[in-house]
Amino acid sequence: MKKIIRILVFLGFVLLNVNCEPNAKSNDQKIKPDDQNIKSNPQKGYHIIFGNEGENGIPILNNPEQIEIEKEVIEKRLKSYGFSSESFNIKIEKGTDIKDYKIVLKVETNDSLKQITSLVRTVGKLEFRETWNFNEAFPYLVKLDSVLKEKKYNSDNTLEKNSDGKYDLQEVNRLHPLFAILMISNPNTTAERGSSMLEPKIGVSHLDDTAKVNSFLSSSEANSLLPSGMKFKWTNNASLNKNNSYCELIAIKELLGQKAPLGSDQIAVNNKFNASLSFRKNEEAKIEINMNKEATETWAKLTKDNRARYIVIIIDDHVYIYAEVIGEIPDGKCFIPQDNLTENRLKVLAAVINGGELHLPIISIKE
Repeated sequence: MKKIIRILVFLGFVLLNVNCEPNAKSNDQKIKPDDQNIKSNPQKGYHIIFGNEGENGIPILNNPEQIEIEKEVIEKRLKSYGFSSESFNIKIEKGTDIKDYKIVLKVETNDSLKQITSLVRTVGKLEFRETWNFNEAFPYLVKLDSVLKEKKYNSDNTLEKNSDGKYDLQEVNRLHPLFAILMISNPNTTAERGSSMLEPKIGVSHLDDTAKVNSFLSSSEANSLLPSGMKFKWTNNASLNKNNSYCELIAIKELLGQKAPLGSDQIAVNNKFNASLSFRKNEEAKIEINMNKEATETWAKLTKDNRARYIVIIIDDHVYIYAEVIGEIPDGKCFIPQDNLTENRLKVLAAVINGGELHLPIISIKE
C-alpha cells in the first residue's frame, strides 16, 4: 500500500503571545491581577471570573445549558494540561437573568494562576480551511495595488531616484501603496523555508504594518476586485527572525457567513477532536489530533478534494499551519510538530485544542 505522507509546516508562535492582528480573539477584557499583590502573597487563592454579559447588556450565551458546557470546556482544558481536580475549584453562579450568570474558577497559588490563566483566556476556535495559491491570488493584489495608487495619486508611473541615486521611500509608497508594506514572496527562489507558486503564502509584513494592509484588503476597492471567498489571514507571529516581528499573509477560501469545512464549533458536545502530546525516540514532540467518525469522514473528503493543494489550520483567526496535501487521509489524524515551541507551550496548545471553544470572557481576577 502506498504510504501517505503528511507534511505540516508550523508557522505560528505560541497561541497566547503577541498577535499579528489588532483584533485577535481573546477571552479577557484587559483584566489582569495586581502583579505586586501576587508577588507578596504567593500562597493566597485567586478567583478568575467569567461573565456572560456582552455588549449593550446582551447575553453572550442564551441558556444555562450553554453555561454548563463552558464550565466543562474550562475543566477539560485544565485536566488536559495536567491539573488535578484538587488543584482548582469551579462553579456556576446563577443570576436573576441569564446575562448575570458567572463562572468562578478558584486557584490556590500564584504559579497555578499564571498557568491556568494562559489556558482559559483564549477562545480556541479551531478551523481547517482550503486555500488559494500564490498564482491564483497574486494577480488580484497587483490590480488592487494599482487601483489604490490611482485613487490616491495621479497616473504617473515614473519611479524617480533621489540625489543619492537611490529610490525614495515616499516614491515607492506613492507607486505601490500595498506592496510598499507587503513584501511579496518570490516563487522563483528557494529560501530557507521554501516558497512556490502553489503555496498560499502571498508575502510578509512587519507587525506594525499589518493593520494598514488589513485596511487595504477590506477596502471598497478590494471588495469589488477580489473574487467571492478570497480572504487573507496572518500567521501568528511567524518565526521569520529572532524578534518575531514579521508575519506572513495567507490566502484563504472563506465565503461570507460560511463555516469552515471542519472546525471546533461543537467540540465540547461530541468530542470531535482529541489532542494529545506524542513523544517518540529520536523525534521531536508533536501534537497528535485524532478525530471522531464524523470529523474523520470530513477530513478524508477535504484531503481527497485538495490533493496537491494546501490546507490551513487556523486558531482564533490566525494561521498556525499550512500543509500540502499529498493524498487522502482516511484515518482522521493530523499532527502539529513542535518546531520552535517549548514543551510547555506545546502542552498549552494541545489543551486548548482538546478542550474546545471558550466563549465567555474573563471579567476579573481577584483574591
